[in-house]
Amino acid sequence: MARRQKQDTHAVAAEMLMFRRRHGISTATAGRVLGISGEGYRLKERGGSATGPELAALAEAFGETLATAFPSYRPTAQERALARHLAAA
Repeated sequence: MARRQKQDTHAVAAEMLMFRRRHGISTATAGRVLGISGEGYRLKERGGSATGPELAALAEAFGETLATAFPSYRPTAQERALARHLAAA
């Protein structure tokens, strides 16, 4: 069984903040990309609790890849399985 990599939520939280600053967007704008309020986004950013699909949506909306926008993000086993199934479809 593969060893699970623990997500570094502090690093992801810092990367979310730096992503917003790099693109000059507000929490309200980032929240709109995810379909949530600016306050909801702020809470996700503060806690580093955004999911892989949410981070991917942010990166894509501003012309970046998930790996370059949020290099500390580690996909869950379920996200990796979904990616494999989508690639095979």
